Amino acid sequence: MTIETEWYIPGRVVHQRYIGNISMAEAKEAIDGAKHFYDEAHDNCLHTIVDMSAVERFDITLQGLRDLQAAKGNIGWSVVVTSSNGMISHLSKFLSVAASQFLNVRLRIVSDISEAEAFLSEMDNEVADALRRAS
Repeated sequence: MTIETEWYIPGRVVHQRYIGNISMAEAKEAIDGAKHFYDEAHDNCLHTIVDMSAVERFDITLQGLRDLQAAKGNIGWSVVVTSSNGMISHLSKFLSVAASQFLNVRLRIVSDISEAEAFLSEMDNEVADALRRAS
């Protein structure tokens, strides 16, 4: 499995991309590894785009989700991009909803990055301004 984490909009939106098979240890490592972005964002509301469209298999349990610790700070929206491919899409949606309840995050599930951008632009004027400047 590959996990890529980087700024999508510096100080405002983090982009995490999951590729291949996801294990519980890798999911925890990805969440723990992204916590420094909250420090770098200072007091800004930090949103996350979680791209799961290239995930092939999940090895995550509900008990494991309960054990994850979300970052502390001014947590914004978590927008999950899922593939439209059958079982993986349904499973990722189910796990995303379960994770949002255990981790106490606001969650939106979308089908592609442009839909994620549009949603975050509606929720946060600073995101909309940054995206307009970038295009």
